[in-house]
Amino acid sequence: MTVAIDPTRAAELAAADQTNNPVILWDNIATVSNITSLHGDETGGPATNAVTGTTYDPAIPTVSGGIAALEVTGSSLVANAACIYAHNIADISASVRIQYSDDGGTSWSDAGAGAVTPTDNQAIIWRFDEQTHNDWRLQVFNASTNQPIIGGFCIGTEIVIEQRFYAGYAPPITPNRVDLISNKSEGSHLLGTRFVERGSAASVTIQHVNPATLRGATWKAFQNHFNRGGGFAFAWRPTKYGDGFWSWRGGNVIAPTNMGIKDLMEFGLDMRFYDEP
Repeated sequence: MTVAIDPTRAAELAAADQTNNPVILWDNIATVSNITSLHGDETGGPATNAVTGTTYDPAIPTVSGGIAALEVTGSSLVANAACIYAHNIADISASVRIQYSDDGGTSWSDAGAGAVTPTDNQAIIWRFDEQTHNDWRLQVFNASTNQPIIGGFCIGTEIVIEQRFYAGYAPPITPNRVDLISNKSEGSHLLGTRFVERGSAASVTIQHVNPATLRGATWKAFQNHFNRGGGFAFAWRPTKYGDGFWSWRGGNVIAPTNMGIKDLMEFGLDMRFYDEP
């Protein structure tokens, strides 16, 4: 798992005492109508697959000169975070970065969080200073002839949850949804086991939240998205641990309740995670 952060953004969060506040990214400015591949797509892997929110139907952008890219074209597109998930970047020993352009794609600049050369195929999250540009892209480089597979790409404006949490949260250090079947003899000898890993799950209750936050348009839009099963990137304590996952609702809806302490509220996040071992 990797969470890369722009030094400017890191300084902003530190000044606000939000360095390790949990982060959510869900409102994707990359859509089926504005995403393309720089050099085209391999058969069965159109660029639009990267923005479905699912993980089983990846985008497979064509590599040319060791480079592939998923490009998002528009006008005045605002972002300060991005995520890829269900990818094979570590397997092909490639690097990835988030870039922007304001001259129609003639030149590209790094968004600020830098390039990542991952050591595993877990989700990668970039956090950078909020910027407005006409075009954004995910660039894969040093791919040689190896084919990148991108299960999903999300870029937009992150939600920083105002309260941190710690006690009672069980972070998936390894996949924690593992079905196991054991075969034993009549003498209780272990004959063998079979297992099926089904990713991970986690639940948490976040307390002492300002009701204005939960009644605001930004949170209500995410709450509707979550309750309806939409996917999102989630990082628990992003600077300390870098635990980042592509997530979706695992059970209960978000339904904030009054705590009875002043007018503060609490809500639960019951999540499933796409978790590569």
